Amino acid sequence: MQQLLLYKGFTPIGNYFDKFVLKDYDLDERQLQANKFVFVHRSSKSFQGSSFHWCFTCSCNNTRSSLVNALSWSVDISHDAFLQRYPRCIHIDAVSFLMERYDSREDLQPEDHSYSLHCYQSQVCE
Repeated sequence: MQQLLLYKGFTPIGNYFDKFVLKDYDLDERQLQANKFVFVHRSSKSFQGSSFHWCFTCSCNNTRSSLVNALSWSVDISHDAFLQRYPRCIHIDAVSFLMERYDSREDLQPEDHSYSLHCYQSQVCE
């Protein structure tokens, strides 16, 4: 995570903080790849038990991305069961970790259906 921030390898796209580009990470070399990028997107989904969670897609895993994009806003399994069936990649883990602080500061929760409007208003008002 520190490498992403130190070497400017993490970039939110647009005003809504739901799309991100980040440099890919070579697990063997343990370093960011200079010219290889991945695209991560997050959306809010209601999982079984009426708990909302961020649901992520990453361009490194087209199968998971297609599945998540095909889901409605309400999912009929628990979030834990979903993650066991469709584990997150290192890119999603990195974005999730980096955005937790921002979301906390801006009081953005996955169940807040107007989170994109809230983001836009907080930027305009600063």
